[in-house]
Amino acid sequence: VCDGDLHPLETMNTHEKAMAWLRRHQPRVAQSLEAGGHELQDFMFLRHFSHSARQVFSGDQRWALTGEAGVFLDPFYSPGSDFIALSNTYICELIEAERRGEPVAGASALYQQLYFSFYANTLSLYQDQYRLFGDAQVMPLKVIWDYTFYWALLAPLYFGGHQARLSVLGALRPQFTQAAALNLAMQALLR
Repeated sequence: VCDGDLHPLETMNTHEKAMAWLRRHQPRVAQSLEAGGHELQDFMFLRHFSHSARQVFSGDQRWALTGEAGVFLDPFYSPGSDFIALSNTYICELIEAERRGEPVAGASALYQQLYFSFYANTLSLYQDQYRLFGDAQVMPLKVIWDYTFYWALLAPLYFGGHQARLSVLGALRPQFTQAAALNLAMQALLR
């Protein structure tokens, strides 16, 4: 959107079309780019940007992955920092438990299961949804739903400091299971 008007991707999905669009709507940017000194970069998309992992925590072998080394989601809604914070919280919990002399294999497996569950639910926001991102009718509804899902479930859990409290997570499991099913159905409906 520029100046309140919708500009479809097809009007700027090649270098020449993008430059023509810039000449019309952002002439100073176009002039700067045409003056030289700028390397052309592929601006279309990255394939297979999101990635998962078979394992991110090992209580038996005492290792953990965090950040992009573990799982990584599409940056469209910028969930990367959320997942880094979540995995770091779980890792700190495991380290603290081990320092207290408690076994960590069971907690490690539970934290990994929770982490992968959050990842799978968040991945559904992107999986097979890219065509919607440019749809002027569907995308506003998708954004409202996606943000509602996030702020109603995951954000309160984290801001309340409950993301590693197994008793709270266990008590909320039926609601999270129901919400996950609702989210998957909603993503299919939007698609």
